[in-house]
Amino acid sequence: MATRIAVISRLGRTAGNAATAQLLRAGVPAVQREPPESNAAPGGTGGDATAAAAEYMLTNARFTGQPRLQQIASGGAPLSNKDKKDVVKPVQTALLDVGYSLLRYKDDGDYGPETRGAIEQFRADSTITDGEGFNASAMKALDKRAPA
Repeated sequence: MATRIAVISRLGRTAGNAATAQLLRAGVPAVQREPPESNAAPGGTGGDATAAAAEYMLTNARFTGQPRLQQIASGGAPLSNKDKKDVVKPVQTALLDVGYSLLRYKDDGDYGPETRGAIEQFRADSTITDGEGFNASAMKALDKRAPA
């Protein structure tokens, strides 16, 4: 029973409550997932920082269901101007909701100078010192801070 609750809870955080309810109504049994593989070399002593980062799951409803944002939170490449509007827009709206200015373009979905500036100000205010741009640390901080 505890395993089923854990799986349902994790599914609710990643796919949303509607998807979880639909699976439960359909009678899909909860299965125990294998733990993620370690990035350690064979015979090594445990995982590395990348393995620990990969375990972070986004919890904010505005970010769950966005594979690219989950990839960033798990240590993938930072947000960039190559990302699609539907990936950038939730970040912009979250920044607006926590009080950062995007006066000219607001949440247009473009990763331009205004968005980069708001991200840098968010990083400074959140004392995020590792890496640059909207990386895993910034994604995790915004995931925790922004209202759902």
